[in-house]
Amino acid sequence: RRERTAELLKKYGSESTQLLLLSHDPHFLNLVYKKLPSAQTHCVQLSRVANNGSSIEEWEIDKETQAEYFKDHAIMSSYTINGSTDLKAIVVRIRPVMEGYLRHRFPGHFQDSHWLGDMIGVVRNAGDDHPMFPAVPELTAINDFSKKHHHDTNPGKADTETLDDGELQSYVKRTLAVAGGY
Repeated sequence: RRERTAELLKKYGSESTQLLLLSHDPHFLNLVYKKLPSAQTHCVQLSRVANNGSSIEEWEIDKETQAEYFKDHAIMSSYTINGSTDLKAIVVRIRPVMEGYLRHRFPGHFQDSHWLGDMIGVVRNAGDDHPMFPAVPELTAINDFSKKHHHDTNPGKADTETLDDGELQSYVKRTLAVAGGY
């Protein structure tokens, strides 16, 4: 239905002077956006401002709908340059970025249920036959640091772990060095 609705909106848009489309679903909006001529398309969003007001602002639809891996990678990259006051929001991205990188780079090597520790085990067991084998010590260090900040591997304690900005910077940079640009 989504695809058909997007096709109809494209048809109606070409037959009219102006088409306004409002939705709470950014992925549906992106589907429609990609079907329309980019020179004739403009994306805006309503944003809340002070005193319960609203404003209309430019909206980067591609950025909003990109995969979580790319969002997390971009947030971590920004942190290495600009820092952050919310260190917990940064540390919880380390494992998903490493897992996403390994899944994207080596499709079919890991099961969907594998977490970073499981993935490291697969690489370790494959030995020299796996291209990531030389990185096992670095992957293990990154996993050991990051897992204590995740509820699934540290229930009841993940939110109480103290974070040091300098140490976190180091591990974020190490993670990005393994994952590269994307």
